[in-house]
Amino acid sequence: MRKGLIAGSMVICIAPFSTANADGYLEIPQVNSFQSGVGLVSGWHCNAGRVDIQIDGGRFISTAYGTERADTQSVCGDANNGFSFLINYSGLSNGVHTIKAYADGDDVPFGSSSFYTQNLGQEFVRGLTASFPLENFPAAGQTSIITWQEANQNFIVTDVAATASIIPQRFSREWLSGQTLYNVWYGVTNDTEEARGRVGKTVFNQDGIATMTGVYNLDNTQSSIGYQVDANGLLTFNDFAGYYYICETHPRYFIACYENEENGFSGKNVFFFNEMDALDAANLAELLYE
Repeated sequence: MRKGLIAGSMVICIAPFSTANADGYLEIPQVNSFQSGVGLVSGWHCNAGRVDIQIDGGRFISTAYGTERADTQSVCGDANNGFSFLINYSGLSNGVHTIKAYADGDDVPFGSSSFYTQNLGQEFVRGLTASFPLENFPAAGQTSIITWQEANQNFIVTDVAATASIIPQRFSREWLSGQTLYNVWYGVTNDTEEARGRVGKTVFNQDGIATMTGVYNLDNTQSSIGYQVDANGLLTFNDFAGYYYICETHPRYFIACYENEENGFSGKNVFFFNEMDALDAANLAELLYE
């Protein structure tokens, strides 16, 4: 049996390894895995009264034991075998670490693993914001959006959508049908408002009807309007006097030029394929113009 809750002063350097026995398993962190931010140490044990963990030969830490794990029913004969401990991995120094899991004070661990950590220069960073697309993830033709979450000190998947098709040089009814575009601009909607970054969502249905909804600094009431595309690639909406055409393309967005022949007005609108990119652009516009 283990004689105390504080490890001795001897430190033994070992190569990365992971062990388990038939009664229990240390699942997280996996051997040779990379850990950062707020996460878990977790696994299961069939017959323990308690489970303690030890990192780098330090003090023994009690975990929460007895949580429901239906996947252990076939091995243990019951399901209340899970253990877990909430940990901020960024509180550990960068590099390799060793963790061991013990049941009921045994001298021999039932699970061991070596893993790597990397932090952002401090244990808990504040005030960061960022969002990035991961194209062709989790599958070809899909794009996942990951967003920084301060509470987790990590990036979290916040959206998964079909990867935008190749942007054509001009509009066509075939390309627009089924597209969801996010229009971003900086300005006012009436004389009483101050200029703000704004985002509107337009869903182009296959029946020639576009559904429009305000997303950011716009009325979120949904409205529908007919649209047409002529042989020259000019996009028109039923209640607007002007027309749009694609005047510049980029991998994640395109710019549509707007012309109104009645009063000679012209302008440009930026269209994104996912909401997070559009919101980031609107917020950036506000920072630039304020």
